[in-house]
This record gives sequence, structure tokens and C-alpha cells, in this order.
Amino acid sequence: MSMKSVVSTIPPAKVKAVKAGSKLSLLPKIPKSISDAVSSFLSLSAKVKDLDAQVKEQSEVIIDHAVKIQNEEGFKGAYKKSYLIGGVGDEEYVSFSRSDKFSAIDDDDTISSLKKILGTGTFNKLFEKNLELSIAPEVFKSKEKTQELAALLQSAFGDKIGEFFVKSEKWTAKEGLDATQYNLGSSDTENKEKFEALQLEVKQSKPSLKVA
Repeated sequence: MSMKSVVSTIPPAKVKAVKAGSKLSLLPKIPKSISDAVSSFLSLSAKVKDLDAQVKEQSEVIIDHAVKIQNEEGFKGAYKKSYLIGGVGDEEYVSFSRSDKFSAIDDDDTISSLKKILGTGTFNKLFEKNLELSIAPEVFKSKEKTQELAALLQSAFGDKIGEFFVKSEKWTAKEGLDATQYNLGSSDTENKEKFEALQLEVKQSKPSLKVA
């Protein structure tokens, strides 16, 4: 049999079809080792995704319980930002922590509601007002306005500041609210009522969990 005949009997390499709906071109010259790596990558990615979902589910169970105990200890005056939580094994631990960070308040109704519930004096002890200025979007749409703004900046703004800046005020939690939020009333019942009201209006940062 001639070489030409031998070659003619070898089946052509199977051409992989482009994934339906994809606008990308298929990379040419893909050896089997790369195809195997792609398949392995996809398989492992699916397992990682499933494991991530399981880790998230278990972490939520642990965090929910830890927050419950943290709140109970807080009402007793024994608040702690972080804890170690043990697993079944002697060396199995995760660390739980929650930072002293809360969402800012810029809604007048929320501010009024909290002042009514907590008392204006207590509210002012827990939060402080921060002023923020931002350039009005309309300024950037006009060349004349941007030029005028540059001139005003050089002359310390002047009385026309309202044409170029948007004024907003936000109340941000002062340091230590994570601990003091448990003792805002004059009784255990009032403490819990004000704590729950505060938690509804001001979002504390989410707790974190990591291998210790």
C-alpha cells in the first residue's frame, strides 16, 4: 500500500462546533492536553461553586447563632467584638468578628424617627453630622459653567456656590456604637426596644467569619 493510500485511510480530526449562541471564534490548534485541561477546569469550577454555596450556608448558620449570643452578652454589659468558635476537632476553630461600622443616615424621616425613639440627646451622642459637597452634574454639560467654576474656585467660590455644588448632610455613627447600642434605655425592656429600633434604621456592617 502506498503512503498516499495510508494517508487517505486516516479519519479527519473531529472539528468541535462553536458553542450555540456564542459570538466568539473557536481557538484553533487545541491539543488533547488543553481539551483535557478545559474539561478538568469546568468540572472543578462546578465543584468549587457547589462548595462555595455550602460554605456560605454553613457560615450563615454560625453567624446567626454568634450574633444572637453577642447581642445577649451585649445586653448584659459584656459586649465583645469577636469570638473564637470551636468545631468538633481539638484544633478546629473559626473566628467571628463584627466591626463598629454602621450605615449613614440621610433621610429626614429616619432621623426624626430615631430622635423620637432614642431622644435627641442620646441621638446626638451616638451620631455626628458630616457635610458632603459634590459638583452638580449640569455643570459638566456646559463649557461656560465649567470655566466659571474654575474662576469661582480661584476666588473662593463667592455667593454663587449654590449653582455649582449640591449640598447633602448625613449622620454617621460615632465610635463605640456597636457596644453602646445595647444600653440606650433605663430598663431591660427599653434597652431591647431601642436596640431593635436602631437596628431597623441603621445597618451595622456584616459579621465576618474565617478559619482561625
